[in-house]
Amino acid sequence: MNLKQAMRRVGFAVSGLILILLLTAGGYFTAHYNPAPLSASEITEEVDQLNDEATVQGPHFKFADAELRRQHLALFTKVERGEVVSDSDAIQYRLLYQGILYGQQSFFGRFDRELKVLTDVGMSDSNNVRGMGIAGSHDHHDASARSNYEDLRAQLDGIAGASSSAASVYRGILAYKDTRDILFHLAPATHSKSVPYVPPTAAPRDTLDTLFETVLREYKLAQFEAINSPPFRQHMIDALDNYDALVQEVQRRVYAHQSPLQRTITGTFTGWQSLNYHVPHKSPLRISRAGLAGARPTQHLHQPVLSPLATGHEIHE
Repeated sequence: MNLKQAMRRVGFAVSGLILILLLTAGGYFTAHYNPAPLSASEITEEVDQLNDEATVQGPHFKFADAELRRQHLALFTKVERGEVVSDSDAIQYRLLYQGILYGQQSFFGRFDRELKVLTDVGMSDSNNVRGMGIAGSHDHHDASARSNYEDLRAQLDGIAGASSSAASVYRGILAYKDTRDILFHLAPATHSKSVPYVPPTAAPRDTLDTLFETVLREYKLAQFEAINSPPFRQHMIDALDNYDALVQEVQRRVYAHQSPLQRTITGTFTGWQSLNYHVPHKSPLRISRAGLAGARPTQHLHQPVLSPLATGHEIHE
């Protein structure tokens, strides 16, 4: 084979590859063009999956050392089954859980630039394991979630004033990513060592502020209840219901300022574009709204609980 024939074959191969890529891209855009906004039930299903992954499946089955799990299998299994954990067992479990998260801090930091590692937090405050503060340097979930939230607001503002389609798409992707990261910080915090909730000093700027702060507060309140107890479950329900509403509001704002083509490229809250830690959707749910609620009346399942914030400030849209 001479050089000319070889170059011709390379050219055919490259052209074929380009054609395949174009056909794949065309097929994708045809199938996913201008995606419909997620329904309330679709958001709830996705949120339950994310919460389950962040609280139990990730820490227990993917991040915990196999030997650690073997040594404390009865305790871990009790949590996974939704059984109420005694105070003494909860202290041991939350300390073990904190160690699991600590061992993965650098891994989590690769996925979230807003992750905040703080040292010796609240050392004069009582924690939820009968001690004081959070000694050492740990991802402080409250600070990380607040940082994600402020970045979320910046991205939403950027979409509203975007000067190009590329900027709008980029900010939309980051907005959905920040929204998911908020849950990835707060959900595992309910099983870990922590200090009490500290309300903001500023008045809420709008409904989005109120929703976020309610989500944060309810997750924080769950931290100080016996794991899987009725009060713990109720705080989890309220946190998840309000997080559903937060996702709906983020989605509404993104859709309001994007064209059909921009929405296609941005994707949705559940899309792969947000570059988040992958959550397998085939995994069995160990924690779901139905499982948490028990005998809770069905009509309350998707109603957000907008409790007044501790600041007492009036809310303005």
